[in-house]
Amino acid sequence: MYALVAVLADEEKVRRILREFPLIDVRGATVIESRGIGSLADGDVPMFTNLTRVLAGGSSAVRYTLFSVIMTPETLEKAKRLILDVVGNIEERDTGIMFVVPLAEVYGLAPAMPGSGEQA
Repeated sequence: MYALVAVLADEEKVRRILREFPLIDVRGATVIESRGIGSLADGDVPMFTNLTRVLAGGSSAVRYTLFSVIMTPETLEKAKRLILDVVGNIEERDTGIMFVVPLAEVYGLAPAMPGSGEQA
């Protein structure tokens, strides 16, 4: 099992990835808004985003951290390929970063998607 983490700059691309994940048996994902150290260098270090800031337009430096538990190496490869295909050149500045961490144990994972042929 693997944890797949992608921090991406484009919200619409994240939405597309989330729509397509179930098609490749990615059982779930979580997305949180985040900010990198580059956007915090100006001394603006908010601990919590407040409603006033959001309504005023928020920060253009918001990123979207997507993480998911992936069961098999085959599904992991499909998920990485999907993200890279949607994002384009991830090496381009202000595009994102992606990494994978092997997992020893996972609890509470959703069962296999219907028709996937994989055992839960």
